Amino acid sequence: MPKAHILLVEDDDATVDVVREVLQAEGFAVAAVPSLSRARSAVEKSPPDLLILDRRLPDGDGVDLCRELRGRPERASLPVLFLTSKKTLAQKVSGFEAGGDDYLPKPFEPEELLVRVEALLRRAKAG
Repeated sequence: MPKAHILLVEDDDATVDVVREVLQAEGFAVAAVPSLSRARSAVEKSPPDLLILDRRLPDGDGVDLCRELRGRPERASLPVLFLTSKKTLAQKVSGFEAGGDDYLPKPFEPEELLVRVEALLRRAKAG
């Protein structure tokens, strides 16, 4: 049984491969979708324990999905980690203001991704 189910919303195949490899090696189940529309559907069909969300997607900015989730009581507590190439202070602030729980700019170190995921899941279980 996996430690947790993670939904990765990312359209770059190389990033998907790295994230999947790092997290699956540690016992997490990782599903990946390349767009906001597919993410919305996936969250409704099988709510994940954690959402890893890019901001630059073919059909919009991940911030929009984060805001939507925060506005719905049944999804408001879903941990969201932004993993994105948008890394200016203003972009980070907008991610947190939209309801993101953490923000990791690309390129990233796999070990840092892992410890951030584990920390978010630990906090979610404690809350």
